[in-house]
Amino acid sequence: TTRLVGSEMCIRDSYCNRRFSGGLAIYGRIQYRMDRVTGMEVCGMEKYQVGVIGGTGMVGQRFITLLEHHPWFELKVIAASPRSAGKSYAEAVGNRWAMDTPIPEQAKDIVVLNAEEDVAEIADQVDFVFSAVDMKKEDIKSLEERYARHECPVVSNNSAHRWTPDVPMVVPELNPEHIKVIEAQRKRLGMKRGLIAVKSNCSIQSYVLS
Repeated sequence: TTRLVGSEMCIRDSYCNRRFSGGLAIYGRIQYRMDRVTGMEVCGMEKYQVGVIGGTGMVGQRFITLLEHHPWFELKVIAASPRSAGKSYAEAVGNRWAMDTPIPEQAKDIVVLNAEEDVAEIADQVDFVFSAVDMKKEDIKSLEERYARHECPVVSNNSAHRWTPDVPMVVPELNPEHIKVIEAQRKRLGMKRGLIAVKSNCSIQSYVLS
Protein backbone atom coordinates (compact mmCIF):
# COMPACT_ATOMS: atom_id res chain seq x y z
CA THR A 1 0.00 0.00 0.00
CA THR A 2 1.05 3.60 -0.51
CA ARG A 3 -0.07 6.72 1.29
CA LEU A 4 1.04 10.33 1.40
CA VAL A 5 2.30 11.92 4.57
CA GLY A 6 2.37 15.70 4.40
CA SER A 7 3.24 16.82 0.88
CA GLU A 8 6.70 15.38 0.35
CA MET A 9 6.90 11.97 1.99
CA CYS A 10 5.32 8.68 0.99
CA ILE A 11 5.24 5.39 2.84
CA ARG A 12 5.02 1.95 1.31
CA ASP A 13 4.16 -0.95 3.57
CA SER A 14 5.12 -4.56 3.01
CA TYR A 15 5.38 -7.60 5.20
CA CYS A 16 8.53 -9.43 6.10
CA ASN A 17 9.29 -12.77 7.67
CA ARG A 18 12.41 -12.72 9.81
CA ARG A 19 13.61 -16.21 10.60
CA PHE A 20 16.14 -16.84 13.35
CA SER A 21 18.55 -19.76 13.63
CA GLY A 22 16.21 -21.49 16.08
CA GLY A 23 13.46 -21.61 13.48
CA LEU A 24 11.04 -19.16 15.09
CA ALA A 25 9.43 -16.91 12.51
CA ILE A 26 8.54 -13.37 13.53
CA TYR A 27 6.25 -11.43 11.25
CA GLY A 28 6.43 -7.68 11.07
CA ARG A 29 5.64 -4.80 8.79
CA ILE A 30 8.40 -2.83 7.11
CA GLN A 31 7.75 0.80 6.33
CA TYR A 32 9.54 2.37 3.39
CA ARG A 33 9.61 6.15 3.15
CA MET A 34 11.10 8.66 0.77
CA ASP A 35 13.67 10.86 2.44
CA ARG A 36 12.83 14.39 1.37
CA VAL A 37 16.45 15.55 1.57
CA THR A 38 18.27 12.79 -0.29
CA GLY A 39 15.36 11.52 -2.37
CA MET A 40 16.34 7.97 -1.41
CA GLU A 41 13.98 5.32 -0.10
CA VAL A 42 14.70 4.24 3.47
CA CYS A 43 12.99 1.61 5.57
CA GLY A 44 12.38 0.73 9.19
CA MET A 45 10.50 -1.92 11.12
CA GLU A 46 7.14 -0.91 12.54
CA LYS A 47 7.02 -1.42 16.31
CA TYR A 48 5.37 -4.50 17.74
CA GLN A 49 2.26 -3.78 19.81
CA VAL A 50 2.71 -5.43 23.21
CA GLY A 51 0.85 -5.90 26.45
CA VAL A 52 1.94 -6.43 30.05
CA ILE A 53 -0.21 -8.73 32.16
CA GLY A 54 0.37 -8.22 35.85
CA GLY A 55 1.37 -4.66 35.07
CA THR A 56 0.70 -3.11 38.47
CA GLY A 57 3.11 -5.28 40.49
CA MET A 58 6.83 -4.68 40.99
CA VAL A 59 7.93 -6.74 37.97
CA GLY A 60 5.12 -5.35 35.85
CA GLN A 61 6.18 -1.82 36.74
CA ARG A 62 9.70 -2.63 35.61
CA PHE A 63 8.35 -3.85 32.28
CA ILE A 64 6.39 -0.62 31.90
CA THR A 65 9.50 1.50 32.47
CA LEU A 66 11.66 -0.61 30.12
CA LEU A 67 9.09 -0.24 27.34
CA GLU A 68 9.20 3.57 27.46
CA HIS A 69 10.71 4.82 24.17
CA HIS A 70 11.66 1.26 23.22
CA PRO A 71 12.85 1.03 19.59
CA TRP A 72 11.03 -2.27 18.86
CA PHE A 73 7.98 -2.41 21.13
CA GLU A 74 5.06 -0.08 21.78
CA LEU A 75 2.98 -0.53 24.93
CA LYS A 76 -0.63 -1.09 23.91
CA VAL A 77 -2.31 -2.93 26.78
CA ILE A 78 -1.87 -3.24 30.54
CA ALA A 79 -3.80 -5.89 32.43
CA ALA A 80 -3.98 -6.73 36.11
CA SER A 81 -6.35 -7.98 38.82
CA PRO A 82 -10.08 -7.20 38.95
CA ARG A 83 -9.27 -4.63 41.65
CA SER A 84 -7.31 -2.56 39.14
CA ALA A 85 -9.42 -3.23 36.04
CA GLY A 86 -11.32 -0.24 34.69
CA LYS A 87 -8.99 2.34 36.22
CA SER A 88 -6.29 4.34 34.50
CA TYR A 89 -2.85 2.85 35.08
CA ALA A 90 -1.80 5.83 37.19
CA GLU A 91 -4.88 5.45 39.37
CA ALA A 92 -4.50 1.67 39.65
CA VAL A 93 -0.89 1.90 40.78
CA GLY A 94 -1.36 4.95 42.97
CA ASN A 95 1.20 5.21 45.76
CA ARG A 96 2.43 1.68 45.06
CA TRP A 97 4.67 2.89 42.22
CA ALA A 98 8.10 1.61 43.25
CA MET A 99 10.39 2.59 40.39
CA ASP A 100 13.02 5.35 40.63
CA THR A 101 11.60 7.12 37.59
CA PRO A 102 8.05 8.50 37.23
CA ILE A 103 5.29 6.50 35.57
CA PRO A 104 5.88 6.81 31.81
CA GLU A 105 3.52 9.29 30.17
CA GLN A 106 2.43 6.73 27.57
CA ALA A 107 1.24 4.39 30.34
CA LYS A 108 -0.53 6.79 32.73
CA ASP A 109 -3.86 7.01 30.93
CA ILE A 110 -4.08 3.44 29.62
CA VAL A 111 -7.21 1.85 31.08
CA VAL A 112 -6.24 -1.37 32.85
CA LEU A 113 -7.97 -4.54 31.65
CA ASN A 114 -8.75 -7.68 33.62
CA ALA A 115 -5.88 -10.12 33.03
CA GLU A 116 -8.10 -13.16 33.60
CA GLU A 117 -11.41 -12.14 32.07
CA ASP A 118 -10.28 -10.04 29.09
CA VAL A 119 -7.93 -12.56 27.46
CA ALA A 120 -9.65 -12.52 24.07
CA GLU A 121 -9.84 -8.71 23.97
CA ILE A 122 -6.18 -8.39 24.91
CA ALA A 123 -5.08 -11.01 22.37
CA ASP A 124 -6.88 -9.10 19.61
CA GLN A 125 -4.98 -5.87 20.36
CA VAL A 126 -1.37 -7.00 20.65
CA ASP A 127 1.33 -8.93 18.85
CA PHE A 128 2.34 -10.59 22.13
CA VAL A 129 2.33 -10.10 25.89
CA PHE A 130 4.91 -10.01 28.65
CA SER A 131 3.69 -11.96 31.67
CA ALA A 132 4.48 -10.68 35.16
CA VAL A 133 1.43 -11.93 37.04
CA ASP A 134 1.67 -12.71 40.76
CA MET A 135 -0.41 -15.86 41.28
CA LYS A 136 -0.05 -19.47 42.34
CA LYS A 137 2.07 -21.43 39.88
CA GLU A 138 -0.74 -23.63 38.62
CA ASP A 139 -2.92 -20.57 38.06
CA ILE A 140 -0.10 -18.86 36.15
CA LYS A 141 0.41 -21.90 33.93
CA SER A 142 -3.30 -22.06 33.18
CA LEU A 143 -3.57 -18.33 32.43
CA GLU A 144 -0.52 -18.22 30.16
CA GLU A 145 -1.84 -21.22 28.23
CA ARG A 146 -5.17 -19.43 27.76
CA TYR A 147 -3.36 -16.51 26.13
CA ALA A 148 -1.33 -18.87 23.95
CA ARG A 149 -4.48 -20.73 22.86
CA HIS A 150 -5.92 -17.38 21.80
CA GLU A 151 -2.91 -17.21 19.44
CA CYS A 152 -1.22 -14.58 21.59
CA PRO A 153 2.48 -15.33 22.20
CA VAL A 154 3.55 -15.09 25.85
CA VAL A 155 7.02 -14.09 27.01
CA SER A 156 6.97 -14.93 30.68
CA ASN A 157 9.02 -13.62 33.57
CA ASN A 158 7.44 -16.26 35.83
CA SER A 159 8.94 -19.57 36.89
CA ALA A 160 5.73 -21.57 36.52
CA HIS A 161 6.54 -22.98 33.07
CA ARG A 162 10.30 -23.39 33.50
CA TRP A 163 9.87 -27.14 33.99
CA THR A 164 7.27 -27.62 31.26
CA PRO A 165 9.09 -29.85 28.71
CA ASP A 166 7.88 -28.06 25.57
CA VAL A 167 8.32 -24.48 26.86
CA PRO A 168 11.76 -23.10 25.95
CA MET A 169 13.82 -21.24 28.54
CA VAL A 170 16.06 -19.25 26.26
CA VAL A 171 19.22 -17.25 26.80
CA PRO A 172 19.55 -16.10 23.16
CA GLU A 173 23.34 -15.90 23.19
CA LEU A 174 23.61 -19.51 24.37
CA ASN A 175 20.70 -21.71 23.30
CA PRO A 176 18.60 -20.14 20.53
CA GLU A 177 18.06 -23.63 19.10
CA HIS A 178 15.76 -24.42 22.05
CA ILE A 179 13.11 -22.32 20.33
CA LYS A 180 12.47 -25.34 18.12
CA VAL A 181 10.60 -27.03 20.96
CA ILE A 182 7.76 -24.56 20.38
CA GLU A 183 6.64 -26.78 17.49
CA ALA A 184 5.79 -29.52 20.01
CA GLN A 185 4.09 -27.00 22.29
CA ARG A 186 1.88 -25.79 19.46
CA LYS A 187 0.84 -29.33 18.64
CA ARG A 188 -0.01 -30.04 22.28
CA LEU A 189 -2.09 -26.88 22.75
CA GLY A 190 -3.53 -26.76 19.23
CA MET A 191 -2.03 -23.40 18.27
CA LYS A 192 -0.72 -21.88 15.06
CA ARG A 193 0.78 -18.59 16.23
CA GLY A 194 0.52 -18.78 20.01
CA LEU A 195 3.46 -19.81 22.16
CA ILE A 196 4.92 -19.57 25.64
CA ALA A 197 8.59 -18.85 26.21
CA VAL A 198 10.19 -18.15 29.57
CA LYS A 199 13.29 -16.38 30.81
CA SER A 200 15.75 -17.98 33.16
CA ASN A 201 16.05 -16.83 36.74
CA CYS A 202 18.17 -13.78 37.47
CA SER A 203 21.15 -15.74 38.82
CA ILE A 204 21.45 -18.01 35.78
CA GLN A 205 21.17 -15.22 33.22
CA SER A 206 23.92 -13.29 35.00
CA TYR A 207 26.35 -16.14 35.52
CA VAL A 208 26.20 -18.02 32.23
CA LEU A 209 27.21 -15.05 30.08
CA SER A 210 30.29 -14.39 32.19
